[in-house]
Amino acid sequence: MAPLDRPPVTLGAQARTKLDALAGPLGLGSEADAIAEQIRELLGDAADRPLEAPPAWPSDICDDHGPFEFSVSMNRKEAVLRVLVESGPEPPTFARRQQAARNCTESLLQHAHAKPDRVRAIEGLFESDCESAQFARWHALEFRPGGRTDAKVYFNPLLQGSEHSRYVIRESLVRLGLDHAWPWIERLAGRDVDELKYFSLDLSDAAQARVKIYVRHPAIDATQLEAALAGCRGVARGQTAAFLHEMTGSLGPFTANPVITCLSWAGREQTPSATLHVPIRGYATDDQVAFDRIYALLSREGLPAATYAAAVRAFAGRALDAGVGMQSYASIKRNGDGPNVTVYLVPETYRVSPRRAVAHAMEARP
Repeated sequence: MAPLDRPPVTLGAQARTKLDALAGPLGLGSEADAIAEQIRELLGDAADRPLEAPPAWPSDICDDHGPFEFSVSMNRKEAVLRVLVESGPEPPTFARRQQAARNCTESLLQHAHAKPDRVRAIEGLFESDCESAQFARWHALEFRPGGRTDAKVYFNPLLQGSEHSRYVIRESLVRLGLDHAWPWIERLAGRDVDELKYFSLDLSDAAQARVKIYVRHPAIDATQLEAALAGCRGVARGQTAAFLHEMTGSLGPFTANPVITCLSWAGREQTPSATLHVPIRGYATDDQVAFDRIYALLSREGLPAATYAAAVRAFAGRALDAGVGMQSYASIKRNGDGPNVTVYLVPETYRVSPRRAVAHAMEARP
């Protein structure tokens, strides 16, 4: 299928347009048809929803409630395309969205020829009959040239209410044989305002399949984050503060949009790896400023800055200084091969947020 030569009129067509923009720079042009079909399957009924209609439900994936988001993950060896999707049946009641999410998980497990044991062990903890619940499950696909696709499922620890989220996370870890992981999470989410946001599983039977837990940190500062991540693999003293300052121009406290951290365990690892997710959209006047910060970091670290530049400019469909929020987060994790930086890209399906006269980080400076 050739790239669309007319404006997209449905969510599915919008996803294809944005995919085509990224596929060329990332070396996935020959696989775009297959990737588009997988994305369409995850979108479900929502793929045929007209763009002129408002969001069918308030998806939390994007600020404008669009139900999908792309990201580009870069290290010194490769740049990888990812997509995160919330499935959307018609009518989009929470009960139907919950069932559609279960169906997506089952389909991805079958596609990966993976056993359902880990999902079965914990999924009952992440279900609800509350119609006002935010989301049931999200799914992510990761694409590399050559046809390799990896899948993840994201569960919502808040479905039973925030007061039960710590029990839900701890019990999930026990059921997965990761009892030793809880003290790390307890320390990371040590403040009363910290929120256990997502619980993710790799949908794979590989020995190194990961469990990932995400924590949202309202109004935290760099010093507190340095302390919370101390001892995790891939984090050296001062690196957290340096990345925060480079992405926001500030050391906090970060009050505009909360910073998110993620701890992951591969297999039976005792010590987690840490990833820091900075909501750059809240601390830049526009996407050109965000682009300049990210490009400078990639160039300095020997990461594929030119690939990033080509992908973002093609994806934007507008001048980068005409709005803010298309690049929603920038994240970093480190391993023996150096840093891995991921930039999260919002399709701006329903709105482009206007640029700001002054970024929040500038306002927060002493």
